[in-house]
Amino acid sequence: MRCPMWIPGLVLVTAAAVACSGPTTVPADESSLVPELPPAAIVTDAEDALGAAATDAPAGDAVDVPRAEPADADVADEPGAEPVAAVAVLTATQTYVDDVIGYAIDYPAHWSEDATPGSIVTLTSFDPVTRGHGGLVGAETKVDIVPDLAQSQSNLSELAAMSATVGQVTRREEVQLAGGVPAVYLRLTSAALGGETEFLVAVINGRGLRVQGYGDLTLFSAIARTLRPAP
Repeated sequence: MRCPMWIPGLVLVTAAAVACSGPTTVPADESSLVPELPPAAIVTDAEDALGAAATDAPAGDAVDVPRAEPADADVADEPGAEPVAAVAVLTATQTYVDDVIGYAIDYPAHWSEDATPGSIVTLTSFDPVTRGHGGLVGAETKVDIVPDLAQSQSNLSELAAMSATVGQVTRREEVQLAGGVPAVYLRLTSAALGGETEFLVAVINGRGLRVQGYGDLTLFSAIARTLRPAP
Protein backbone atom coordinates (compact mmCIF):
# COMPACT_ATOMS: atom_id res chain seq x y z
CA MET A 1 0.00 0.00 0.00
CA ARG A 2 1.43 3.39 -0.94
CA CYS A 3 -0.13 6.55 0.47
CA PRO A 4 1.01 10.13 -0.24
CA MET A 5 1.63 11.88 3.06
CA TRP A 6 2.17 15.56 2.26
CA ILE A 7 0.34 17.87 4.63
CA PRO A 8 -2.52 20.17 3.48
CA GLY A 9 -1.07 23.12 1.63
CA LEU A 10 1.25 20.88 -0.39
CA VAL A 11 -1.06 18.09 -1.50
CA LEU A 12 -4.64 17.90 -0.27
CA VAL A 13 -5.22 14.77 1.78
CA THR A 14 -8.10 13.67 3.94
CA ALA A 15 -7.92 12.33 7.47
CA ALA A 16 -8.45 8.87 6.04
CA ALA A 17 -5.52 9.35 3.67
CA VAL A 18 -3.26 10.35 6.53
CA ALA A 19 -4.29 7.34 8.54
CA CYS A 20 -3.78 4.85 5.70
CA SER A 21 -0.01 5.16 5.68
CA GLY A 22 0.26 4.50 9.39
CA PRO A 23 0.70 1.03 10.81
CA THR A 24 -2.11 -0.94 12.39
CA THR A 25 -0.99 -3.16 15.25
CA VAL A 26 -2.13 -6.73 14.71
CA PRO A 27 -1.54 -9.44 17.36
CA ALA A 28 0.96 -12.00 16.12
CA ASP A 29 -1.45 -14.90 16.67
CA GLU A 30 -4.23 -13.44 14.56
CA SER A 31 -4.97 -15.50 11.45
CA SER A 32 -5.56 -12.48 9.23
CA LEU A 33 -4.28 -8.94 8.85
CA VAL A 34 -6.16 -5.69 8.91
CA PRO A 35 -7.60 -5.01 5.43
CA GLU A 36 -5.66 -2.55 3.39
CA LEU A 37 -7.21 0.89 3.10
CA PRO A 38 -7.48 2.52 -0.33
CA PRO A 39 -4.56 4.82 -1.21
CA ALA A 40 -5.26 8.54 -1.40
CA ALA A 41 -5.43 10.10 -4.85
CA ILE A 42 -2.26 11.78 -6.07
CA VAL A 43 -1.80 13.87 -9.21
CA THR A 44 1.56 13.68 -10.94
CA ASP A 45 2.86 13.79 -14.47
CA ALA A 46 5.57 11.35 -13.48
CA GLU A 47 3.33 8.39 -12.69
CA ASP A 48 4.27 6.68 -15.96
CA ALA A 49 7.96 7.48 -15.73
CA LEU A 50 10.09 4.44 -16.40
CA GLY A 51 13.28 3.06 -14.95
CA ALA A 52 14.92 2.76 -11.56
CA ALA A 53 18.29 1.24 -10.87
CA ALA A 54 18.80 -1.06 -7.91
CA THR A 55 22.19 -2.55 -7.04
CA ASP A 56 22.21 -5.77 -5.05
CA ALA A 57 24.87 -6.23 -2.40
CA PRO A 58 26.03 -9.55 -0.93
CA ALA A 59 23.38 -11.21 1.18
CA GLY A 60 23.48 -10.48 4.87
CA ASP A 61 21.61 -8.96 7.74
CA ALA A 62 21.50 -5.44 9.08
CA VAL A 63 23.05 -5.17 12.53
CA ASP A 64 20.76 -3.54 15.03
CA VAL A 65 22.24 -1.14 17.58
CA PRO A 66 20.11 -0.26 20.63
CA ARG A 67 18.34 3.06 20.32
CA ALA A 68 18.87 5.84 22.81
CA GLU A 69 15.94 7.22 24.76
CA PRO A 70 14.46 10.34 23.10
CA ALA A 71 15.71 13.63 24.47
CA ASP A 72 13.38 16.38 25.60
CA ALA A 73 12.13 18.48 22.71
CA ASP A 74 13.27 21.73 24.32
CA VAL A 75 16.95 20.70 24.22
CA ALA A 76 16.96 19.65 20.58
CA ASP A 77 19.29 21.64 18.33
CA GLU A 78 21.17 23.14 21.31
CA PRO A 79 24.97 22.79 21.39
CA GLY A 80 25.93 19.52 23.02
CA ALA A 81 22.38 18.16 22.92
CA GLU A 82 21.99 14.40 23.20
CA PRO A 83 22.11 12.62 19.81
CA VAL A 84 18.76 11.69 18.31
CA ALA A 85 19.46 8.00 18.71
CA ALA A 86 22.24 5.48 18.45
CA VAL A 87 22.40 5.09 14.69
CA ALA A 88 22.27 1.45 13.66
CA VAL A 89 24.96 0.11 11.34
CA LEU A 90 23.71 -1.04 7.94
CA THR A 91 25.67 -3.92 6.46
CA ALA A 92 24.84 -5.73 3.22
CA THR A 93 22.66 -3.06 1.65
CA GLN A 94 21.05 -2.44 -1.71
CA THR A 95 20.36 0.96 -3.23
CA TYR A 96 17.22 2.43 -4.72
CA VAL A 97 17.94 5.11 -7.32
CA ASP A 98 15.13 7.37 -8.53
CA ASP A 99 16.21 8.54 -11.99
CA VAL A 100 13.22 10.90 -12.32
CA ILE A 101 13.86 13.04 -9.22
CA GLY A 102 17.54 12.18 -8.98
CA TYR A 103 18.09 10.73 -5.52
CA ALA A 104 19.42 7.51 -4.03
CA ILE A 105 18.86 5.77 -0.70
CA ASP A 106 20.28 2.59 0.84
CA TYR A 107 18.33 -0.05 2.76
CA PRO A 108 18.97 -3.59 4.08
CA ALA A 109 19.59 -6.13 1.31
CA HIS A 110 16.91 -8.50 2.61
CA TRP A 111 14.15 -5.86 2.54
CA SER A 112 11.57 -5.45 -0.23
CA GLU A 113 11.02 -2.43 -2.49
CA ASP A 114 7.81 -1.16 -4.09
CA ALA A 115 8.69 1.85 -6.22
CA THR A 116 7.20 4.24 -8.75
CA PRO A 117 10.00 6.48 -10.05
CA GLY A 118 9.14 10.13 -9.56
CA SER A 119 6.45 9.23 -7.02
CA ILE A 120 6.12 7.20 -3.82
CA VAL A 121 8.60 4.51 -2.82
CA THR A 122 7.89 1.99 -0.06
CA LEU A 123 10.55 -0.14 1.60
CA THR A 124 9.51 -2.98 3.93
CA SER A 125 11.32 -5.40 6.20
CA PHE A 126 8.95 -8.12 4.93
CA ASP A 127 7.89 -9.36 1.51
CA PRO A 128 4.44 -7.84 0.81
CA VAL A 129 3.85 -10.34 -2.01
CA THR A 130 3.89 -13.35 0.31
CA ARG A 131 2.84 -11.60 3.53
CA GLY A 132 0.33 -9.12 2.15
CA HIS A 133 -0.07 -5.35 2.55
CA GLY A 134 -2.01 -5.34 5.82
CA GLY A 135 -0.97 -3.75 9.12
CA LEU A 136 2.50 -4.21 10.57
CA VAL A 137 3.06 -7.23 12.77
CA GLY A 138 5.60 -7.55 15.57
CA ALA A 139 8.96 -5.94 14.79
CA GLU A 140 8.19 -5.20 11.13
CA THR A 141 9.18 -1.87 9.59
CA LYS A 142 7.83 0.20 6.71
CA VAL A 143 9.58 3.26 5.25
CA ASP A 144 7.87 5.58 2.77
CA ILE A 145 9.75 8.08 0.60
CA VAL A 146 7.23 10.69 -0.48
CA PRO A 147 8.10 13.50 -2.92
CA ASP A 148 6.53 16.93 -2.69
CA LEU A 149 4.53 16.82 -5.91
CA ALA A 150 2.86 20.19 -5.26
CA GLN A 151 6.00 22.28 -5.74
CA SER A 152 8.63 22.24 -8.47
CA GLN A 153 11.02 24.13 -6.15
CA SER A 154 10.45 23.08 -2.54
CA ASN A 155 11.51 24.94 0.59
CA LEU A 156 13.04 22.87 3.40
CA SER A 157 11.81 25.07 6.25
CA GLU A 158 8.26 25.03 4.94
CA LEU A 159 8.30 21.26 4.44
CA ALA A 160 9.59 20.67 7.96
CA ALA A 161 6.97 23.00 9.41
CA MET A 162 4.18 21.25 7.51
CA SER A 163 5.41 17.81 8.58
CA ALA A 164 5.48 18.94 12.21
CA THR A 165 1.72 19.59 12.12
CA VAL A 166 1.01 15.85 11.80
CA GLY A 167 1.50 15.27 15.52
CA GLN A 168 3.33 16.38 18.65
CA VAL A 169 7.04 16.88 17.95
CA THR A 170 9.22 15.26 20.63
CA ARG A 171 12.53 15.76 18.87
CA ARG A 172 13.83 18.01 16.08
CA GLU A 173 17.36 18.09 14.69
CA GLU A 174 19.00 19.73 11.71
CA VAL A 175 21.35 17.27 9.99
CA GLN A 176 23.52 17.18 6.90
CA LEU A 177 23.34 14.37 4.35
CA ALA A 178 25.93 13.19 1.84
CA GLY A 179 26.91 15.87 -0.66
CA GLY A 180 26.26 18.59 1.92
CA VAL A 181 22.46 18.34 1.55
CA PRO A 182 20.71 19.90 4.59
CA ALA A 183 17.86 17.96 6.17
CA VAL A 184 15.56 18.10 9.19
CA TYR A 185 14.88 15.07 11.38
CA LEU A 186 11.63 14.95 13.36
CA ARG A 187 10.27 12.47 15.88
CA LEU A 188 6.54 12.81 16.45
CA THR A 189 3.75 11.20 18.39
CA SER A 190 0.54 11.06 16.36
CA ALA A 191 -2.67 9.19 17.09
CA ALA A 192 -3.59 9.39 13.40
CA LEU A 193 -0.35 7.61 12.46
CA GLY A 194 -0.57 4.94 15.14
CA GLY A 195 1.80 6.37 17.75
CA GLU A 196 5.47 7.25 17.35
CA THR A 197 6.82 8.00 13.89
CA GLU A 198 9.99 9.57 12.51
CA PHE A 199 10.52 11.87 9.53
CA LEU A 200 13.56 13.06 7.65
CA VAL A 201 12.81 15.94 5.28
CA ALA A 202 15.22 17.17 2.59
CA VAL A 203 15.24 18.94 -0.77
CA ILE A 204 17.17 17.30 -3.63
CA ASN A 205 17.27 18.81 -7.12
CA GLY A 206 14.57 21.26 -6.06
CA ARG A 207 12.15 18.49 -5.07
CA GLY A 208 11.10 18.06 -1.46
CA LEU A 209 11.37 14.52 -0.11
CA ARG A 210 9.99 13.14 3.14
CA VAL A 211 11.30 9.82 4.41
CA GLN A 212 8.88 8.47 7.02
CA GLY A 213 9.15 5.35 9.19
CA TYR A 214 6.51 3.16 10.83
CA GLY A 215 6.65 0.20 13.18
CA ASP A 216 10.06 -0.83 14.54
CA LEU A 217 12.14 2.33 14.03
CA THR A 218 15.51 0.86 15.07
CA LEU A 219 16.98 1.13 11.56
CA PHE A 220 15.09 4.20 10.40
CA SER A 221 17.74 6.82 11.12
CA ALA A 222 20.49 4.74 9.49
CA ILE A 223 18.38 4.27 6.35
CA ALA A 224 17.05 7.84 6.13
CA ARG A 225 20.50 9.41 6.51
CA THR A 226 21.75 7.62 3.38
CA LEU A 227 19.39 9.80 1.30
CA ARG A 228 21.56 11.70 -1.20
CA PRO A 229 21.64 13.06 -4.74
CA ALA A 230 21.93 10.26 -7.31
CA PRO A 231 25.41 9.92 -8.87
